[in-house]
Amino acid sequence: MQPHWITIALVAALAGAAGATLAHELLPARAGASADAHAALVEPDAEPAEDFGARLRDIEQRIATLELRPAPSLRQVAVAEPVAVGVAAESARPERTAAEALSEPELREQVEEALAVIREEERVAREQEKEQKRIEQFELQLEKVSTALGLGTDQVNDLRTLYEAQRLAKLDLQRMWDEGFDRELVAQTKDDNAARFRTELERILTPAQLDEFDVLNGNRKARRDVDELQRRRPKGK
Repeated sequence: MQPHWITIALVAALAGAAGATLAHELLPARAGASADAHAALVEPDAEPAEDFGARLRDIEQRIATLELRPAPSLRQVAVAEPVAVGVAAESARPERTAAEALSEPELREQVEEALAVIREEERVAREQEKEQKRIEQFELQLEKVSTALGLGTDQVNDLRTLYEAQRLAKLDLQRMWDEGFDRELVAQTKDDNAARFRTELERILTPAQLDEFDVLNGNRKARRDVDELQRRRPKGK
């Protein structure tokens, strides 16, 4: 351990005191003065040898205690240095931008999943809105037909079911075309759907209502076309 500044000061003071005592003891012998002169040179408040030794031991004990304590400057550095380092590290940390945050794989995956859910919900909402508009338009059309033909409640319900079956048949026919089915098969399916629709229509409506229906839909030749189709169809099919 290096000497403490307090230790150096106290040692210097002790050395001065010891020198003064030594000079006090040697001065009468060198001058050859008498006992009275020697007594006159002694300071009135000089301490006995026993008291001086006790003070010396007390000072040495205090010095040993002080040497165990760190200097004030060292204590200040020990406390302040970690704070300074922490502040420097915090100020040196770069701030992440939104683009940098989104570049993290986990966060980007979460954002993509959330966007996928939102897109799906929007798609479903659009489909529901589209379907709702289709139903409203269909009901308006059915109401016009019912009013024009004077249909009863059962006839309206049966006609509604027939139109829905025709709509689904058209969707299935479009699927066959999109998936590359044989053209002749697609054409045959289309003819079968038309014939089935006409047969059900004849069952639901009276002959007079059916004629009026053809007029409303511009299908005056519909019955003749179906009959011609049935005649051209090979037997057994």
